[in-house]
Amino acid sequence: NWTMEFPWHSGKVLEQLNKQRKQGLLCDCTFVVDGVDFKAHKAVLAACSQSILGCVVLAVHVLYIPAGQI
Repeated sequence: NWTMEFPWHSGKVLEQLNKQRKQGLLCDCTFVVDGVDFKAHKAVLAACSQSILGCVVLAVHVLYIPAGQI
């Protein structure tokens, strides 16, 4: 079975997701830290954190995190 590899692809995907996040495009969750909103992509966060994955599974759309717990 032959597979074509694109070593640059993952970096490009993350770059585009970050650009979308900065523009507020397709963001599907918000972190609120000390009253400041941070828009994000749940899929990206869930891929990086089991805790956030649990929140995504529970359909939590807004997370309130005290600044001292970050």
